[in-house]
Amino acid sequence: MRQGKCLVNLRFAARADQLKEIRKTVRRAAAGVNCEPEIVDSIVLAVNEACMNIIQHAYGPQDTGEIILEILKEQNELTVRLTDFAEPIDPATCRPRRLDELRPGGLGTHFMSALMDDVQYLRPPSGPGNILVMKKKIPE
Repeated sequence: MRQGKCLVNLRFAARADQLKEIRKTVRRAAAGVNCEPEIVDSIVLAVNEACMNIIQHAYGPQDTGEIILEILKEQNELTVRLTDFAEPIDPATCRPRRLDELRPGGLGTHFMSALMDDVQYLRPPSGPGNILVMKKKIPE
């Protein structure tokens, strides 16, 4: 992952009140590499949904976790890496619910997959936690 130019490397509390600042940070980074507004919006929404999933599902109500946000640019691709320190998840369980099931919630993974070009769930090389890597093609 640590290839290309690092645009963001930020550690923050896994709390919903942090999301506004995270969205601003992601927007600034994507706009700063001349992404078109609709691409910027897609990346911001995908990162917001991913962070919300980590906050709600990985950490749950304990409100004590942290997330590391890294954004890198390499040629025509922006890579977003979110690392948490919660209990490891089974990537097979990270699937969007069926869209014909009308009820609130459960669409975060759907948005992430629809808005980004690649979404991968990885394990950290050591210790607890989860790593989510999302990639988006951007103009060079």
